[in-house]
Amino acid sequence: MAEQVKIIYDHEKTVTTEAGTTILKTSLANGIPHMHVCGGHARCSTCRVIVLEGAENLSPPNEKEIALATKKNFPPGVRLACQTKVMGDVKLRRLVMDDTDANLVIGSSGPGGREEQLAILFSDVRNFTPFSERQLPYDIIHILNRYFKEMGQAILDNNGFIDKYMGDGMMAIFGLQGEPNAQKCANAARAALSMTEKLAEVNQYLQKHFNEQFKIGIGLHFSSVIVGEVGHPQRHGFTALGDGVNIASRIESTTKRANATILASEAFIQEVRSLNTIQTGRVFLAKLKGKSEKQKLFEITNCLTENETATSRIRHFIREKLPLNLAPRILRLAFHEVMSYKGMSAILNDDESMADLLSEELHKNMAPAFSFISETYESLKQESYSNISVNELIYLAGAVAVEITGGPYISIELPIPNTSIETNQIESREPKLPGIPTENESFNDIYIRFKKANLDRKDMVALMGAHTLGQAHGRYFTENPYRFDNEFFKRLLRDDLSMTYAVLASDREVLKDSKSAQYIEQYADDQEVFFNDFRAAYLKMIQI
Repeated sequence: MAEQVKIIYDHEKTVTTEAGTTILKTSLANGIPHMHVCGGHARCSTCRVIVLEGAENLSPPNEKEIALATKKNFPPGVRLACQTKVMGDVKLRRLVMDDTDANLVIGSSGPGGREEQLAILFSDVRNFTPFSERQLPYDIIHILNRYFKEMGQAILDNNGFIDKYMGDGMMAIFGLQGEPNAQKCANAARAALSMTEKLAEVNQYLQKHFNEQFKIGIGLHFSSVIVGEVGHPQRHGFTALGDGVNIASRIESTTKRANATILASEAFIQEVRSLNTIQTGRVFLAKLKGKSEKQKLFEITNCLTENETATSRIRHFIREKLPLNLAPRILRLAFHEVMSYKGMSAILNDDESMADLLSEELHKNMAPAFSFISETYESLKQESYSNISVNELIYLAGAVAVEITGGPYISIELPIPNTSIETNQIESREPKLPGIPTENESFNDIYIRFKKANLDRKDMVALMGAHTLGQAHGRYFTENPYRFDNEFFKRLLRDDLSMTYAVLASDREVLKDSKSAQYIEQYADDQEVFFNDFRAAYLKMIQI
């Protein structure tokens, strides 16, 4: 008599059969309604089962089963009952239970459900509803299609899959091609940053033709999710499901409250950290719906490419070394370096001159900033980055100081060109050069200094916004001296001469000028405009 083996049908019944019998034949012999639309010839997948225990007691897949499993992308543990013989005890579950299930399987052209570890991207246009109420229906659809064309291309260019569109929002997943987890996240981060760049192009069009601009939020998360074909047999599509998708959506919703464009979960950052390509800014603790504890979210500011430039590597080196509490002084040093025409870097290694400089009221408390630049410069030389000059290091560190405090990313490439002041002025070192403004100067005196540096009124006001960081006379300019935002302009407009926060007399002088006041009001009202103008002015400034 042939050996008897046991098959446990999960949530159904337990039966015995002769070893070497197929699962399908055993099911039918024991009254189990096992679907087999093709008649058991491995031309459909309606008889498939998932093996819960005892996979080693089954016959190996034959050529027919391998071909169908490959076509349908079966996950591990799924077998065709019509082709699989039972050689020992096994526990399994049928996956197609009735005619409706069978019809769904037959109508599906894509792979079945499976679990994948993916990077998930959610994006959304902020305040789209009031925008749509101001536009004609045709224009709304046209604008959205133009917007999605650019955003979608950013995703496709970085090996992403566009999962779905939801009104003015979209979802994408990264990692379906089997990349390492870190690469999945790096691709998602690059796509998000590319979306912000392409948004600027979209906004140029919107501003020109509709006098409107979009702002977006992007949430990034890394998680295990379920993917597969979902929907009605006549209208279905490949999608990702699970808690990880919900988390990515809720992170995106948090970007508006955080006044950030791109936020990523801690799980996302942990996966990509090994590549040393992601650069982050502020870190937030946020309460996400469905989570009992606050979640740590990271603002993404940049993602280096595999062929990153030497400047990017130096920038990353500075960012890793620069403490947040030193950022205001480093930015101040960058301004002093410009307005003294490289006077700071010229005496960096001259102890006597440095001592004289630090004794001046204007450069009081700047010793830690000079020490950081000196130590970083020596470290960079040891790392074979000898082409950067001290003054270029100061300018690059100033840009990093803005970035790590939540300000705009200022893209700088080395060498920095010197184009703003005529060569004969530079070589003569005559008093035509700007000189460092003092606190008690009149508006005209301050403005003349900036004009000598080829900086106009808008540049001057934008750069004045750097006073959002740090302190003067023992008082902070704003509530948070280590956050770069437009709060300085707001406080300047409502200055009540109180002693709580610092306000320089020179800042009040600029406010008295009606044309300058217009920029101050604009920056107080729109932080993004301030960030864009500050970025442009800083780049213009460091080229004198």
